[in-house]
Amino acid sequence: MNNLVIMHDRQAVTTSLQVAETFGKNHNHVMRDIKNLIEQSGSPILARQMFAESAYANRGKQYPMYYMNRDGFTLLAMGFTGKQAMGFKLQYIEAFNSMERQVRSGVPQTLPEALRLAADQAEQIEKQQELIAIQAPKAIFADAVAVSHTTILIGELAKLLR
Repeated sequence: MNNLVIMHDRQAVTTSLQVAETFGKNHNHVMRDIKNLIEQSGSPILARQMFAESAYANRGKQYPMYYMNRDGFTLLAMGFTGKQAMGFKLQYIEAFNSMERQVRSGVPQTLPEALRLAADQAEQIEKQQELIAIQAPKAIFADAVAVSHTTILIGELAKLLR
């Protein structure tokens, strides 16, 4: 129950295997239920947004499974009943809400927060550009030394640079 939600292709999902294990169901029955949901949805595009067919390896053989997002899981789990089903549904919802809070914590929620973030980033960019301008002559010199095929004494270089 600890790994209710996993990241796959930069999206929070769960798998038909996890659902079968958690609910104590046969994976083939969960696969059958998902296929029935896809057929009954009447919209293959909508179904593909919720369920992604995949495979897993077990003892050197490949077996089918599904990844499903929150909507797909919700659609599937609505048909499940019992104490275990209710507990899983509540934990699953909390896991998604927790991930959502973590994602949102880095995103400004109000206009003043967004303006402050933009100002901070503009200030940081300005400082970086100033540092680049200061270091530009050093970088040019370093590049010139790196591609030079001859040598020169530091004293002679100093006379040339004056």
